[in-house]
Amino acid sequence: MSQKFWDREIEILDRDQVCALEAPLIAEQIRYVYDKSPYYRDKYDRAGVDPSAIDSHRALGALPFTEKADIALAQQQGQLFGPNQCCDFDEIVRMTCTGGSTGEPTRLGWTQNDIEVYNEMGARAFWAMGCRPRDLVISCLNYSMYAGGIMD
Repeated sequence: MSQKFWDREIEILDRDQVCALEAPLIAEQIRYVYDKSPYYRDKYDRAGVDPSAIDSHRALGALPFTEKADIALAQQQGQLFGPNQCCDFDEIVRMTCTGGSTGEPTRLGWTQNDIEVYNEMGARAFWAMGCRPRDLVISCLNYSMYAGGIMD
């Protein structure tokens, strides 16, 4: 008989436990993008956001939106992955593109950690749908070069 959970330790947490797990990760991520990205630093500063105040999911509403148009414009002007790239270029190990259904495809740079997190997320989703090792899944969607087509 197959196990019920992909990652039991995570999947049985109650809401308070999830919030306690997420809070320091959210704070760390916000501090990281503020420190590493002039784009986000400027965006947060203009919105009056103190990164240290974003310390839980409840505080995320204070953040300004990242607009796809900003990323697309920066890519058209020569920034390979756009203004929101936070990691050093040599940390990028994979490039994907959106399908470009609303205009030009948007390029995305992925680090090894991004890929591992994405794969874990996909595994959890498939497990939740009832897929198990040795099952065959046929995806009939045209994802082009985007993550759903060649990365999963």
